[in-house]
Amino acid sequence: MAYTLLPAVGTAFYNGYTFSPFVETLGIEARPRFDKAHRTVTHTIFEIILRDRIERASAGGCDADFLTIRRQLEQPAGQLRYESKGHGGLNINIAGAKDVMWGPKTDVVSWKPKGRENAIEFTWRVEVAIPDCANARYTGYPMEWTWKYGVRKDYGGYSTRTISGYLRIPQTRQSAGATNLQDTADRFLESVIPPVPLGFQRIQNDHDIDESKCELTYTVSDQQLPAPLPAGVVKCSAQQQTKNAGAMNLFRWQTTLSARYEMLAGISPAVSWGHFVALVTDRVLAGKDKAAQDVVFLSLELGEPEIFGKPEATFGATWTWGTAIAQLLSASGLWRAVPNTSHAQWAASIGRASAPRGLAQFRLSPADDIIVDLCAGQTRFLRAMPPVQIRPPGLRGGQAILVSQPRPERSWLQLRLGVEWQPQNQLMAVPKLGEVTLRANPRGSVAPGFDPSDLTLARGAGRAAGHHVQQRTGSKLEFDLIGEALRAGYEIPAPQIASVAGRAAIQANSALNYFRQQCVVIGPVPIYRALWRLHYVLTELPPPSSQSRAKPVYDIGTAYPIGPGGRIPGL
Repeated sequence: MAYTLLPAVGTAFYNGYTFSPFVETLGIEARPRFDKAHRTVTHTIFEIILRDRIERASAGGCDADFLTIRRQLEQPAGQLRYESKGHGGLNINIAGAKDVMWGPKTDVVSWKPKGRENAIEFTWRVEVAIPDCANARYTGYPMEWTWKYGVRKDYGGYSTRTISGYLRIPQTRQSAGATNLQDTADRFLESVIPPVPLGFQRIQNDHDIDESKCELTYTVSDQQLPAPLPAGVVKCSAQQQTKNAGAMNLFRWQTTLSARYEMLAGISPAVSWGHFVALVTDRVLAGKDKAAQDVVFLSLELGEPEIFGKPEATFGATWTWGTAIAQLLSASGLWRAVPNTSHAQWAASIGRASAPRGLAQFRLSPADDIIVDLCAGQTRFLRAMPPVQIRPPGLRGGQAILVSQPRPERSWLQLRLGVEWQPQNQLMAVPKLGEVTLRANPRGSVAPGFDPSDLTLARGAGRAAGHHVQQRTGSKLEFDLIGEALRAGYEIPAPQIASVAGRAAIQANSALNYFRQQCVVIGPVPIYRALWRLHYVLTELPPPSSQSRAKPVYDIGTAYPIGPGGRIPGL
């Protein structure tokens, strides 16, 4: 429809409709909006109210024309041009500037027929939300991010940190009538979730996306750990009790150690058996180092508390041992740090559990949602979301308990070696004899074919008192190589000492010597334990310079991770 009565003053255009020269601006407002922290303006809402009229002189009136215009003006997220009206100009969703809150949002406020069906006067209002600045960004970047911080302390001083936040992104339709999303606030989740502090465990990790998919709210809480947990364990409790084995028996003691482990999803609870074995072994050996004697195990218990629940395991062990009451506390193993644990090692083993998306790794993409619009001609609105598969995270090589095969040089979980020396100088005390008389065999001469039985040793009547010392052979050194080892994924070879201080060592075991090995953990990676006491002889003494050294060098080969060439500088 063309107008020739008045020249156009400026431009008012929306979603394909150009307002007539009769258009009148009834009002325009700009309302800045602050973020939740009231620190900055995130965007400005412009409200424009226009009044216009259409006329039709031909038969049929304005009904058809106004129906088309009304539908154009009711559609949100259309292109808006309002310029040369004494406002500074708005060009929205055309080239650069875009509405940041699903707009422009429109409203046909009222209309009134003029001259029956031949003319209509109507009032139209539109709201536009944009960052009103020279270097504004309209997509791909948050328009608001605020967060709260709080710390709670318990009576012992341990802290729990809680951070909750809010993020909003700008977005509008790609074009008027489009139903696909271009972005979601979920894309920024990893950017706003803080990392877990070392020595803390994440006990709350929640986030929500609103209906528009533009607003993200989240809350994380991190609780301080009194001690690091074993690798792959998300929750653990353990108790040890020691008491005297019987009434009025203050030398024989009985210790009971029990533990409950909850493993990270994807890790078999059988892995926790290795943790329990290491805990018991550490405390038993610590007791032996502190004068505990005659350790005897009485019972062992294994349990699966929730068959259809989370991966959990319970274990218990009871053993007796003896020591004087003065050494009870030090030999009991109580209050020892848990072996093979550190905050850094534990955090690395369960990192995906405390990650912003947890183990399931749920993500919300723009393709997962659609704008349901009765005017868009849609035939379906549900979209199938892909199934989620939880991948076992696995424990890293070199840790105490593994679910992947470690390298041989990093498979040793524990190794202890020691030497007990047994010097042998080959001296013997011989009793002194009295006079010795030789007499010939009556059978004849003592010439050829002499038989030792032809000689008779006869002691004189007066027996000499005392002894004298004889050395049968040269002096030699004997020693026992004692030790134990714990290894993941590989059997433990019997150690063999090749030399000591450059002198060959010969293995000469007796019934008292042994090498014992058993598999103590059956799982994805078996754990082997070995004990040994092996006897060696040095037939040739080291030179005096080597004997005088405080730490001789033992050459044990290359099978053990004890330095270049397997050389141990003293034990």
